[in-house]
Amino acid sequence: MTCEQLSDLCGLSMNELSELVGYSALIPALGDAVHLDAPSKQRWVFSTHCLKPLREACQLRNDFDLDLFTVAVVLSKLQRIDELENITQAMQRQISCMRQLAADLVPNFEQVLSEAECQRIDSAQIERLGKK
Repeated sequence: MTCEQLSDLCGLSMNELSELVGYSALIPALGDAVHLDAPSKQRWVFSTHCLKPLREACQLRNDFDLDLFTVAVVLSKLQRIDELENITQAMQRQISCMRQLAADLVPNFEQVLSEAECQRIDSAQIERLGKK
């Protein structure tokens, strides 16, 4: 999405977007982020992935009267949260697939898994008791 589109969707001015780019909190997918002059800004293109965290950061800015530097910090943390949530969801899908595969290959897989978990807990408890 273009800088103008992002500006319209988030309620930030072009100068405010430029400042966020200057703080490296917002990085154009295309265009020269090194040059913050007006012609360069008009060529910036941003990933749609930045839209959700940027909107959230702008809402927090409005709610708590935050300055733009604080918005930049909040934005970077919200982007990291989104990234970690995506990683977690991907891992959960992989675990689900692996469990299904194991269930197809090993009869009574859930029972075997439950017994193994109990044994792991028991050995951990025994080890802790031995250290006391």
